[in-house]
Amino acid sequence: MTAVRRPGTPIAPGEGAPQATVRVKAAVIDPATMALLWSNEEAQAGTIDAVVPMAESMGVPDAMREVARTGVPANLQANVISTGRGAMAVVVTIHRLPDGLLLVLAEDAWQMKKRRP
Repeated sequence: MTAVRRPGTPIAPGEGAPQATVRVKAAVIDPATMALLWSNEEAQAGTIDAVVPMAESMGVPDAMREVARTGVPANLQANVISTGRGAMAVVVTIHRLPDGLLLVLAEDAWQMKKRRP
């Protein structure tokens, strides 16, 4: 018989699905103060710069203000390393949550170039 879990109850290591490495950084930001309220990683400062190191140069703070104002999600990308085979990019997505807070997702993504036939 399978045990029933209440929503939000974490699965302990060894239970259920195998452990996977989390590659996406997630943060909840208060748009009124731009303060970092929560992060899935231990952030050293209370700002978005702790989650997205290139935030200012990528325009993340301006995009967060725009998403907070309009509710329209924003997607930002900056290629940081380019090679003949592809590029390493920092990809940031910003969403406004129903309570008005912002969810910021950031990932270092390898993007392969399309091969010519």
